[in-house]
Amino acid sequence: MTKHLEKPPQTSACARPKRRRKGLGWTPARRARQAELIRSLQPWKKSTGPRTDSGKVRCASNALKHGYRSRACVEGKRAERQLLRDSARTIAIAKLLLRTLSAANVSAETSIPPPPARRGCEAAKAGGGIA
Repeated sequence: MTKHLEKPPQTSACARPKRRRKGLGWTPARRARQAELIRSLQPWKKSTGPRTDSGKVRCASNALKHGYRSRACVEGKRAERQLLRDSARTIAIAKLLLRTLSAANVSAETSIPPPPARRGCEAAKAGGGIA
C-alpha cells in the first residue's frame, strides 16, 4: 500500500561513486597508533615556549580580551550599573522628602489658624488701647 510513496533510486548516466579524501576520518587502528606515538615522543616535555622577543610579545597577547569581555567594557558597565543604583536611591530619598513635606503642609492647613490681628479702632475697643 505504501509502495507508491517510496521514491525509486535515482541513477543517471553521469553518476560516479563518491571518493573519500585522504585523511578524512581516522580508523580506530590509526587513532590508537597515533596515540601510542604521541605518548612515546611526549612533545609536551620538550616545549620551551617562545624564545625571541617578538614571539614573547605575541604570546603575551594570547590572553588579551577584547570586545564585550574587555576590562574597559566590563568596568564601564559596572560604573553604569552603580550610577543607576545611586540614581534610584536619590529618587527614593527625594520622594520620601516630598511625602514628608506634603504631609507637614497638610497638617499645617488642617490645624486651627491663629486669630487675625486686629487693627485700628477695633483694637482700641477690644481693650488693647494705645499706650
